[in-house]
Amino acid sequence: MGFELGRLRRAQWVMGGGAVALFIFMLLPWYGSTATSTTPVRGLHVAGSTTSGWETFTIQRWLWLLTIAGTLTVVVAVWLGRRLELPFRQSAIASGLGGLTTVCIFYRVLHHPAGAGGLPGFGFTYGIRYGIWLGLIAAIVIAAGGYMGLREEGRTSPDADAWSPSPPATAPPQTPAPSRAPDREQGGQPPQRPPGGMPPMAGQPPPAGG
Repeated sequence: MGFELGRLRRAQWVMGGGAVALFIFMLLPWYGSTATSTTPVRGLHVAGSTTSGWETFTIQRWLWLLTIAGTLTVVVAVWLGRRLELPFRQSAIASGLGGLTTVCIFYRVLHHPAGAGGLPGFGFTYGIRYGIWLGLIAAIVIAAGGYMGLREEGRTSPDADAWSPSPPATAPPQTPAPSRAPDREQGGQPPQRPPGGMPPMAGQPPPAGG
């Protein structure tokens, strides 16, 4: 067992990069609000606040951490040349959790608090920020890398034969029975030698009278 980067295929690089990116993007602004001065107030022109994905989603962030940890576990297992003892292909962890995270983040993109308003001399807006879009892309990359890993495992895994039906059993070849001598098949007794003890030579008439 050793650390060999050559064991990592394209699928592991993709899903591993997506997992690291998702961890970083969780700390970027996902939601925020901005207040703008509409009158020349001295010392105050623009103010705003943002919250990261980790701070905003106190429940779903654990799903994202599970996605990151599970994906990196698959990558490290391949890096070490080991296989996880699972009843399914190990890349299914990345494809399944990455797909679920993608759906959750996309739902938050579609259904999020957003709006704008103002007060005399001030205007404000609030809504999603660039971090949530980067997080969505990272989740899609993880799911895509997991799918690529499933295809690679289906082609190269030694357990791939378990997914294909076993060939039909063939009967062992039968050894033909030894054929009997023609004289015994036709019946009877073997031919008798003529009197005299020796069979006649070729080209000589048989002896007369015994």
